[in-house]
Amino acid sequence: MEMERALQRAKRKQLMKTIGIACIVTCVALVIAYKGMTHFTKKQYERLDESLFLRHAVMEPNVTINSQTINSSDLFGGTIVTHRSKEVNGYLVPWGTIESPYTWLNSSVDTTALTSGDAGTDTVGYSYDRPSKQKVATFYHPDVATYHYDVPNDLKAVSQMDGYSAEVALSFTKPVRYKDVVAMIPEESLTIDWVYAFSEPRQADRDGTNGYVAEEPYGFHVAADDPTASLHSFVEALEQWNEKRDDEVVQTYVKRVNDQPIDDVEVLGVTVSGQGPAFQALLDEPLIRAASVGVTVEHVPYIEPKK
Repeated sequence: MEMERALQRAKRKQLMKTIGIACIVTCVALVIAYKGMTHFTKKQYERLDESLFLRHAVMEPNVTINSQTINSSDLFGGTIVTHRSKEVNGYLVPWGTIESPYTWLNSSVDTTALTSGDAGTDTVGYSYDRPSKQKVATFYHPDVATYHYDVPNDLKAVSQMDGYSAEVALSFTKPVRYKDVVAMIPEESLTIDWVYAFSEPRQADRDGTNGYVAEEPYGFHVAADDPTASLHSFVEALEQWNEKRDDEVVQTYVKRVNDQPIDDVEVLGVTVSGQGPAFQALLDEPLIRAASVGVTVEHVPYIEPKK
């Protein structure tokens, strides 16, 4: 009997020891798993966050990121919410909000919100920002001879909009040096907001004759007090953007402009903003192939237009 009780005590002791070890191992495993998932989730968040800011720096015409916050975040992932706007001659206009999800395994940019929608008829159409439903000022590449839609020239219509400010995307007939663009735009009444640097022409139809607008034009915001610094920041952002893409078009552009002064850099177009009648000065400019109006804002007494 004494021997049996001793064996039972030994078994209970061994069982408790086994349970204790199992609890310790489980706790350690949970801590490691928690730290591991936290690490990978953070990495995915950082990768997505950087990607969103880089994309904005190289291909979002005249768009400002007002805030970028995390929504519904937990151990397994969350959603980055990017609030954006446009400034049109001193007026702030809401632009599409982007919601991009991430998990500890992967992340994805909200490409649906970033892709413009199309509206209009078979021959006359326009693009719009899907979340905000605002009209997009579109660019047209000089190397594409014929487009699916008629190439617009909205300058006359915009110049008749008294009491409004507007942004207009100007596409040129050929690459134009930046200093010649500056000379073309009347500084006292219009602002150069964004430079259309390059893009890949898209030949969409089977016969190769009809292209679509440059949905993803590469370019940069111009700081009026230091346009050279704006160009340098753009080139640096392009190099980071292209690290994992290895896009030959991007590489070629970076090599071409890397050490050039901005005055000598050739551009394909610009986004300009100002009061409607100010655009009359551009009506007879032969270098302008297309002029696509984007956001328009009616003036109010309590907000003074920038120009």
